[in-house]
Amino acid sequence: MKIKYLATILFASVLCMSFTGNVLAQSESAKGPPCKVLSELDGLSVVVSIFGLDDCWEYPGILYLENDTVFNQGGKQIMIPAGSRSAVLKQETDRTILLNVDVDTKEYGIPFRLPKGFQLPSEGPFFLAADQSKQTVDLDGSIDINFSQSEEYSAIENCSYSVLEYYSGDSTYCETRSYNDGESRVRYYFDIAETNLLMELLEVGGSAYMGDFSSSILDRKKIYTYRSSCLQRRQDDWRC
Repeated sequence: MKIKYLATILFASVLCMSFTGNVLAQSESAKGPPCKVLSELDGLSVVVSIFGLDDCWEYPGILYLENDTVFNQGGKQIMIPAGSRSAVLKQETDRTILLNVDVDTKEYGIPFRLPKGFQLPSEGPFFLAADQSKQTVDLDGSIDINFSQSEEYSAIENCSYSVLEYYSGDSTYCETRSYNDGESRVRYYFDIAETNLLMELLEVGGSAYMGDFSSSILDRKKIYTYRSSCLQRRQDDWRC
């Protein structure tokens, strides 16, 4: 299969943190598929996006159509113009996946029914015939997951610390206060898991290519190999 268009989504905010031995592993993701599974890569926990997990996943991407194409939608038919446009593939229910397509300023939902017991695989090929999905096209797709590792980086990051502070007035007392303006020297690299989906739309019962939906999801896990002690800007008050 040939990927004509590829949408790459890079997730960049912190999702979760876990320790593996003496290495701190931090997963990064901005707004991605809500379903995650932990896999093993060289003994480290890696967050990998997967399909077919409950009914909570969705994948943004690009829909490309060679020609204007008619789809079924709730007892009627709609026509999606030829060309490429943003789309999102999501699981609507355990028996339906939905392809939401943006056309100009309007969004069209194209439902594909799933046979009983059918799930998109976490990795590998899949096929969904038009008579199964109650649609106007056959779907011939595949899902691939590729793992890689970045170079090692050095940086200075903020860290938190606590100090005892002395207070006097009507009463005299010491109180522990926390601050997050400390600095720590760190070294880290990223474990990267890239999930690629390509789903070709084929003429019913034949092999004529009509278009495709493609999506690429990039998950990064930040692995700390070194972290210095936190350099505090404030110290415990000697009176405490």
